[in-house]
Amino acid sequence: MHPTHGERFYVLTGLLSFQVGSEVITAGPGSWLFAPRNTPDTLANLGSESGHFCAYSRLEASNVASSAAF
Repeated sequence: MHPTHGERFYVLTGLLSFQVGSEVITAGPGSWLFAPRNTPDTLANLGSESGHFCAYSRLEASNVASSAAF
């Protein structure tokens, strides 16, 4: 869960299960998913092969200073 930004996920390979809030979504290659800010999210690989995905986030300019602490 991120208070400053949402996350976007793009599945490259595999069969992945995403839980976004209370919703569980199974996604394969070419799928896009979005987890809004302040929403718990997690993922698991349900397939028998490795799964790969890209995660995208955007921090607003007002959050840059606070994110520099870590």
